[in-house]
Amino acid sequence: MKPSAVLKDCLLFPKKEAVVRLNKLDMKSTIIYFFILMIVMLLPVEIRLLFEGNQGNNSLYITQVLILSPLFMFFYGLAGITFLEGCSLVLSRLLQRKLKFQLLWKMNIFALTKPVIAGVLAQFIIGSSPVVTLIVFIILAVSIVRMVCVYPKSRERSGTFLNSK
Repeated sequence: MKPSAVLKDCLLFPKKEAVVRLNKLDMKSTIIYFFILMIVMLLPVEIRLLFEGNQGNNSLYITQVLILSPLFMFFYGLAGITFLEGCSLVLSRLLQRKLKFQLLWKMNIFALTKPVIAGVLAQFIIGSSPVVTLIVFIILAVSIVRMVCVYPKSRERSGTFLNSK
């Protein structure tokens, strides 16, 4: 699948057709998409740090900003995706959807597209503020709830050998 098609499906995200197409992507493409999304999210922070940075030892500071900061952010991003997946898993159980960990992990990465774009644009236009963070979180929460609701409810199997015990 072309990157432009993936981005288009991510922007259409909780629609059922887009979810089905994104579901068919392999995990390698999903991870690559996640890293591209993280780079887009880190770009305003990195630019601000480089231009408003320390005037002392510039080579060490630039190394920290360009190498260490993104590595920590990628780690925090992976941990955050896993936390979001845990919340999605609880939500799917509450809404009686039988969804697997891997599927929700992958779909949460795609659900981040709109909030990340909104957050980056807001940082460029308004700057960083708690209101922007709250709005981005609300967009993400609504997207995740709608994503879980796209999947059908799990059916109870009656009359099977395992349920008759």
